[in-house]
Amino acid sequence: MDKNTVEPRINDQILRYFNNLPKLREVRLIDENGEQQGVMPAVRALEQARSLSLDLIEISPKAEPPVCKIMDYGKFKYQQSKKNKIQSAVKQQQVVKTLNFGVLIEDHDFNVKINNLSKFIRSGNKVKIVIKFKGREVTFPKLAETLVNRIIENTSGISIVEKPAQLDGRSLIMILSPK
Repeated sequence: MDKNTVEPRINDQILRYFNNLPKLREVRLIDENGEQQGVMPAVRALEQARSLSLDLIEISPKAEPPVCKIMDYGKFKYQQSKKNKIQSAVKQQQVVKTLNFGVLIEDHDFNVKINNLSKFIRSGNKVKIVIKFKGREVTFPKLAETLVNRIIENTSGISIVEKPAQLDGRSLIMILSPK
């Protein structure tokens, strides 16, 4: 379990917690096979778990009554860590890398930026292309359009245009993502 999650109460911790809350002395029990056994006193649920040499684990403390399950605590922690790893893998978002181009970029500089763009795309990142206009370059939109087409052409095998080029102030912005 990671640092942000609270460890569930187990065995005697459940009883100690319930002794402080007199109206919550019953639990909904799920046995070691995953079948519901119904609502019963927490003491009886703990006795049943101990008779099987297993632990009583509070699965859902906020339910009415709280849900407890009979199982091995080590196995429970392992299942939780697997679930957390899967969730964190799903949560990982693509990183958006930014590459700045000038309208009058030289061939060598262009090739270096295209190589970097290719590395970013191949590693699964999105790339935000920013073409900055300096001085009066903004009056020559054809140069920027040519550059955009050149970038798309050079990366067409590995990327797709997620957001087409749009003028934003003195910059032209486009987003490429992996195929």
